Amino acid sequence: MSISVDELDSKGDKPSDTEVPSIDLDESNVMTLRNLVGTLLARETIAHVMLVVSASVAIHTLTRIGILSLDTAAVIFISLSVAYSLTAVAAQHEGIGRMIRASPVAGGTRVLTAVVGSLLMPIIIAGVIAGTILASISGDGVLSIAGTMHVFPWLLAIMFCVWSLMQAAAFRVPAETMTMKLAPLKVGTNDFDSIRFRRQVIIIIVITATILHILFFSVKPWIDPTKESLSWFQAIIMGPEGAFPFSGLTFVITCGIITDLVLRRQTGRLNELGSHKSGQRRALVWSIIVLGFVAWHLFSFHRKFILGSDDIIEIAEEVILMIITVLSAMWALSNRAKGDMHLFTPMNAVFWATAFAYGYAGSISIISNGLLGGELNPIQALGMGHLVTAIGLCAVHASGIDRFRIQMDECSTTGS
Repeated sequence: MSISVDELDSKGDKPSDTEVPSIDLDESNVMTLRNLVGTLLARETIAHVMLVVSASVAIHTLTRIGILSLDTAAVIFISLSVAYSLTAVAAQHEGIGRMIRASPVAGGTRVLTAVVGSLLMPIIIAGVIAGTILASISGDGVLSIAGTMHVFPWLLAIMFCVWSLMQAAAFRVPAETMTMKLAPLKVGTNDFDSIRFRRQVIIIIVITATILHILFFSVKPWIDPTKESLSWFQAIIMGPEGAFPFSGLTFVITCGIITDLVLRRQTGRLNELGSHKSGQRRALVWSIIVLGFVAWHLFSFHRKFILGSDDIIEIAEEVILMIITVLSAMWALSNRAKGDMHLFTPMNAVFWATAFAYGYAGSISIISNGLLGGELNPIQALGMGHLVTAIGLCAVHASGIDRFRIQMDECSTTGS
């Protein structure tokens, strides 16, 4: 954190509070979105990203049509996740790092050789792990009881709650980075009205929830002509056909109430943050980003669990959400790597994110392929995951407000 030379007055002194000097926060330890996309699309490692997508779809499809059992599919997903975790740890070794990256200078047929070669290590590790586990849970294996009790599918299903909370945690870094870009910190004081601020955020979130409801039920008939096209009144107030009365209005009001409760619990911290110059803007941007994402997850829970929607739009949403989650996880791991945690580095963040992606895809695949049977519809299970993520995001919002408040205090101390 530093004050640039250009901000000193002609006498070499720091400017007064009335001049509101801009504080240049050290953002060198924050990975930008451009860096993140560059990491994902890097020629050396993009094969691993493509393998996540293709392998997850293939395993899910083979399980859906009955070629793979739930136990086998779960073991494969877990093995791939563990293999990439081990690969991420080993990637810090220079020699292994070269093995798991395709050579950027390879050309012609050497490109395919380089790509296949970069995938060999995690695939071989996953194969060994999967083979060992499957042999152990077979009829005469030492862990046959685990196969009988379907331990591994249930392990992935239970981990779905963990993945849902990790979605919320992983979203913190990109959300904080966006907030810092849109609301840079400055030294100074400011008058802050918590009631007015809370009302402003609630209005924005309610409008967001309303737009989500209108857009979804307006676009749906275009994708599926068999669905009824709703008027704006039906979309906002009544909800779709078959829903309970006033389901749309109930959802919008619920989003407003939850936003109000979250902000009320943070009144003291918000007052302290808002008392700083530009603190209110930072709190506003942060609240809109995080609580807006909460509204999206609540809308997904509302559609899947309450309304029982189970069409192609739900699948597309889960794919989009998984991409966002993996991006957020990579962003979070890469930035954490620049601190004191040497286990996570910018060089192996893509492998940690890949390990997470296999676990997340596996948990969704296992649940959506009927592990829970008739007790709970798979789509409803996914809806419950969205509810867990929304709860986690509320906690992320609180920690972010506290973090920004501390940053403001440090800026005020430095600028005074």
